[in-house]
Amino acid sequence: QGFAMDNGLLYATDSVTEQNYICMLEKTDAWRQSKIAPINGSCIYAAERGGVIYFSTTVESPETEGQNRLAALLSRKRGSGILSDDAEIIEVNNKLETKKIASFKKDRLPYKLFQYGAVTFPPAERGGLALYPVAVKKYDGRLGFLEPSEEQP
Repeated sequence: QGFAMDNGLLYATDSVTEQNYICMLEKTDAWRQSKIAPINGSCIYAAERGGVIYFSTTVESPETEGQNRLAALLSRKRGSGILSDDAEIIEVNNKLETKKIASFKKDRLPYKLFQYGAVTFPPAERGGLALYPVAVKKYDGRLGFLEPSEEQP
């Protein structure tokens, strides 16, 4: 998911095998990618509220190519680009400053058979950021809200 900013397109990478980053794609005389901040896992969910961008990292397993399919379904091994068992929410303001604002520990269930650990951002009619953690300890399947820490003009 990409977000149009004054100076380019803000996005996060989604690789199970390589280090992931929050990046900015800028167009000057040519397109240029710059890395804003490293993140601990792949990113498949993002949202914008009040001028602030939120990215959620994912705890996922490696690709199953060449593996025993049953063993892959039951595995709790992380992909090499997934650095921890925490699904984190990273906030990025309009100055491209980043801050980890929440962390959720992946549950003990196998990743492929049950679900990857992540936090989704469902639409909400009230002001804050709606959070829906999945496949995590304690908060799995519970809807929550965070108020933005910094409103942007």
